[in-house]
Amino acid sequence: MMYELERFARGENRLIGRSELLRSTISASTWSRLVRDGRLIEIFPGVAGLPGITISPVVRIDAAVRAAGRGALASHRSAAYLYGATVIGDNPVDLIRPDRGGALCLPDVVVHRPVDCKELQPRFVNGIPVTNPLRTLVDLGAVAPQSVEECLMKMRIDGHVSVSAVDMAIARHSKKGRRGTIAIRQALAHQVLRARPPDSVLEEKMARLCARYKLPSMEFHARIGGYEVDFLITDTNIYVECDGWEFHGLNREQFEFDRKRNADLLGQGFIGLKFTWLQIVRNPQYVARMITQAVEKWAPK
Repeated sequence: MMYELERFARGENRLIGRSELLRSTISASTWSRLVRDGRLIEIFPGVAGLPGITISPVVRIDAAVRAAGRGALASHRSAAYLYGATVIGDNPVDLIRPDRGGALCLPDVVVHRPVDCKELQPRFVNGIPVTNPLRTLVDLGAVAPQSVEECLMKMRIDGHVSVSAVDMAIARHSKKGRRGTIAIRQALAHQVLRARPPDSVLEEKMARLCARYKLPSMEFHARIGGYEVDFLITDTNIYVECDGWEFHGLNREQFEFDRKRNADLLGQGFIGLKFTWLQIVRNPQYVARMITQAVEKWAPK
């Protein structure tokens, strides 16, 4: 029996749908018995995984979309999560059913039935049908406006959207009175690096910090003295590094390399300022003050 079940485990997440089994030799009562005996782990009614499955956020979203039936798409917070944004994407799961069929009640799932069903051709992320990036931003703005700015930044970094495409989406959806466009317009106004997508969230955060506190311009991923640094203050010998504990504090080889690099650059006349990610995000005033003092001392001209 387990071998036969293996044959029906579909997709990247190895899920099994009851409807698929019913089309074979396995009956509805057999499905119930397999779930009861623990040989199938039911995640949502009619969708299960094999024993040992890890029910991750991605698996929950996939299972919910499958349980919702043909045409369902991961949307809103769940779609943003699948695109890599920092949102709570698996509880509840957001999905869209464009067919506006009968009632659907799934635990911890929000089923959206929009009147506007255009632009709902699915994209596939991790094998899961999701709304396209622009539609995801609009929908996310309606339910979690505080998450739109981070999602927009992530989508720009990954090449899913451009500033011009987002501008056109705002204009298009504003005519239809979509609530989410307000959050997108505000998020886009905060994007400092509009001419090109940032290489990382860090670059955008530092660019905003520089603009807010009127700091000198910086070059991202600059190469100096044979090394690459996070930021070089333009026309100075001062560089800025952002340290994350998970990358620098727990890795012995990285720790040793950082110390050697710092010593080499100091010997060549470069001044290094190091800040943590939390300092840049949560205490930008302190970071700005330290950079200003360093420039006044080491590069007053």
